[in-house]
Parts: sequence; C-alpha cells; structure tokens
Amino acid sequence: MPERNLPSWNALISGLGKAGDLSGARKMFDEMVERNVVSFTVMIDGYAKAGDMASARALFDEAPEKDVVAWSALISGYSRNEQPNEAVKIFYEMVSMNVKPDEFIVVSLMSACSQLGNPDLANWVDSYLSQTSIDIRQAHVLAALIDMHAKCGNMEKAVKLFEDMPSYDLIPCCSLIQGLSIHGRGVEAVELFNRMLDEGLTPDTVAFTRLEIIGIIRNIPFLCVELVGV
Repeated sequence: MPERNLPSWNALISGLGKAGDLSGARKMFDEMVERNVVSFTVMIDGYAKAGDMASARALFDEAPEKDVVAWSALISGYSRNEQPNEAVKIFYEMVSMNVKPDEFIVVSLMSACSQLGNPDLANWVDSYLSQTSIDIRQAHVLAALIDMHAKCGNMEKAVKLFEDMPSYDLIPCCSLIQGLSIHGRGVEAVELFNRMLDEGLTPDTVAFTRLEIIGIIRNIPFLCVELVGV
C-alpha cells in the first residue's frame, strides 16, 4: 500500500487475530506508529479468545484509554475462560470509574455469576440491572438472566422469568432444565423437557454440550420413574 492509515493497520491486526495468528498480530501492533482504543481492543479480544488472559490484562492495563468495548473484551474474556472472580472484580472496577455497561458486559457478568453460583451476587446483579436502561426483554439478556438465577438456586425467579417469555427459546429452556435438575427438582425438569419437545424445540449437539444437559437427558428414564411414582 502506498499509504497505511490507522484503520488499515487495525483491519490487518484484527484479521490476523481472527485467523489465530496472534504472534503476527502482535508484531504488527508493535510496529504501529499510531494506535487508538480500537487497536488495543482488537489485541485484547484476540488474546482473550485464545485463552491468554495474562497478555490480555497486561495490554488492557497498558492502554491509554479504554471504552466500553475494551472493558467488555476483558470481562467476557475472563468469564469465557472460567475466571469468574476476575470478571466480577473488573466489572466492579469499571463501575467505580463511572463507565456504563452495555448489555454484552451484563451478559458476561451474569455468566460469571452462573459459574460462581453465588445467590447474593446474583441478587445484586438483578438489582443493579433494574437500575439501568438495559432492556432485559432482549433474548440474549433474558437467557443469561434465567441461567444466572437457575444456577444460583433462585428457581422461583428463574421460572417466573421463563414463564413471562413471549415465546419459548432453546437456550432458556435448557438453562432452566439444568437448574431444576441441579437443585433436586427432577420431576419439573422432565416436564419442562417434554414441554420443550411439544413446542417443537429440539436440542442440538451444541446445546447439549454447551449447557451440559447430556447428563440430565441420560437420567430421564430414572426421573420418569420418580414422575410416575414407581
């Protein structure tokens, strides 16, 4: 190229990162004469998706400015890589700096809470969410909210959110089935599974694996014995 501007550099490191060539992306990043928040965020996100949270955090701390997307890349990275305590810690840090989270950050936070299974933290997140302008009726937000309450043991809240949904969706169904099973409500888990099938929702392999429902489905015959009282 006769001229390389900042967007073209960012496009290059983003492409290298998405292709899995993080060393190449970092080499280009280090050669950039000028960098902006997008440059840093692209690299942070790349490291996070590769599971290298130490490098992601180091680059985040080095960034001269951080927007909500940069915060989201780090928080979602910690949550995705099963470091929920770090995700929650960074969220608190972000809020203390008066950065308003978007729905993607909140979804990552709820995922972290689901991993921790802490009901007090889940209630705090629920309360915090009610004070924001984030629309919890959005499918991905509502699914994460149901999953968080189910994993943290507040089944009444999870069930109410689920029943108030305008239509059934595969992910919330799977989350609630898992929550019911985990917390000793196997009969209701079987009933919901049957309702899901009646609605024409068929769990695919991704749903089974991601939501860890395979164990539940394998136990369906035993739960059915409980259901009929044999």
